[in-house]
Amino acid sequence: MTSCIGCAIVSVQRIIYLMENKEALKGMLHPSELQVMKGDHLAGIIAAKEAFFKALGESPPRWLDVEATREKNGRPRFTLSPDLSQRISKCDMSISHDGDYTVAFVMLELQ
Repeated sequence: MTSCIGCAIVSVQRIIYLMENKEALKGMLHPSELQVMKGDHLAGIIAAKEAFFKALGESPPRWLDVEATREKNGRPRFTLSPDLSQRISKCDMSISHDGDYTVAFVMLELQ
């Protein structure tokens, strides 16, 4: 198995600006991810997805193949498309917010 790590930092202000373009958001985020329309919340999701695709080494990102969800205890996790589920045996992430920036780290174990 191969372990990979990805990191991304996102400006909350950039996401607030992006929130004006609903079509762009629909191309990047699942309806469930758009339930909380707050800049810092969406910045966390987008940072996590960017970090995921950096860890995977895929560009451009297939945004809708990954859905950010939460476990019962609030810990963030991903629901993956069937294609990605077959390639990834383990996925872990961390998201942190500080003022105008959000950072996310993702660790993957590839099959």
